[in-house]
Amino acid sequence: MSILPLATSLLDRRLLPLHETGTWDNFIFGEGIRVLLSFSLIRRGSSDNVYALHPLVHSWGRDRLILNEKKKCCLMAYITLSCSLRWDAGQPYEFRRTLVTHVRSNMKYFKSEGNQNLVTYMDDAYAKFGRLLREQGYSKEAETLEIKVLDERNKILGLEHQDTILAMARLASTNGVLGKYKEAEKLGLQVLDARKRILGVEHTDTIFAMSDLASTYYRLGKYTEAEKLGIQVLDARKRILGVEHPDTLFAMASLTPTYRNLRKYKEAEKLDTQVLDARKRILGVEHPHTIFSMANLAATYRNLGKNKEAEKLAIQVLDARKRILGVEHPYTIVSMAYLATIYGNLGIHTEAEKLRIQVLDARMRILGVEHPDTISAMTNLAATYEILGKYEEAVKLVIQAQEVENRILGVESHYTIATVANVQEAQDT
Repeated sequence: MSILPLATSLLDRRLLPLHETGTWDNFIFGEGIRVLLSFSLIRRGSSDNVYALHPLVHSWGRDRLILNEKKKCCLMAYITLSCSLRWDAGQPYEFRRTLVTHVRSNMKYFKSEGNQNLVTYMDDAYAKFGRLLREQGYSKEAETLEIKVLDERNKILGLEHQDTILAMARLASTNGVLGKYKEAEKLGLQVLDARKRILGVEHTDTIFAMSDLASTYYRLGKYTEAEKLGIQVLDARKRILGVEHPDTLFAMASLTPTYRNLRKYKEAEKLDTQVLDARKRILGVEHPHTIFSMANLAATYRNLGKNKEAEKLAIQVLDARKRILGVEHPYTIVSMAYLATIYGNLGIHTEAEKLRIQVLDARMRILGVEHPDTISAMTNLAATYEILGKYEEAVKLVIQAQEVENRILGVESHYTIATVANVQEAQDT
């Protein structure tokens, strides 16, 4: 029995159509849905097995319930939402995408004035919601929950407990997404050291920790260290899991950006082609991992000077991600930025400008002006403006980027020095 406080222990089973044994009963559920539909308290959604409360029921709950009843209902909704999330990879992406809207709305209620202390810490809810928010692009909100999970597990379970180390690994991953690479590196080293010591070098969790740390090294520009760890991960997974196991393919795909930065383009192309062929065959063309592989191969083609082949793949990637993930998902925005780069290489600067404006707007709104990806979007758009002869717009953006870099990185940063050079060049034109 877990010593952590769990949302599952507070679930009111009378709210769900369960047998006394706690197992699901489709017949009881169907009967309950039929009654609710007959009174028009709910209505069918746009697809099968999706139902929505009638707007009047929403209004009644908001306007007529007394405060204590509202709190009780919101708490039970919070717990039910948590219990509806699974840790395995089998839940449909569309379901989780729909669920995140309800989770965020529910959490906002608890943050509203007078309700801050309504929800005590529940480990499974905080951990599941943190993972959901991160995977759906709400990384800052995920970070808040994951910090709490790590603090509580450290206090209750101790620093060397596997669940505490897992919480550390998740927070490191979120720090990486948020551009907090130094914090991610520090946590990643702690996770890897602990897992090597406790589980051994060839344990699955240890290899995952190596993979995560390799990704962090890559983001920090430590490409030699990233390559060394990445090769260790790939060799171990080939030996233990086999060449076409999903984790082995992931290790191949993760290694290719490092090869590109080390100018080992032929090695990158070989791995990228191998991964894409395997994922198309095993997962299908529209699976997120297949699309990721297309993006990787497009990047390698660009490095090899195969810009037309890169453009074709990059357009496929962007179209698929818009359709499947939505326009504002982080991966969609990355795809826009990459296609803009290819357009620039091909001399199609007007199309590059359109995409780079969209990328900058999205990153400023979602990540904030001080995120490294936002600064990168500013400088990329400024470069396109300069090529198009829009010197005033270019200077304005470069100066804005310089001010942000001075504030967060210091005036001696090599990024800042490069930006100052860009300002001077644009002003002299």
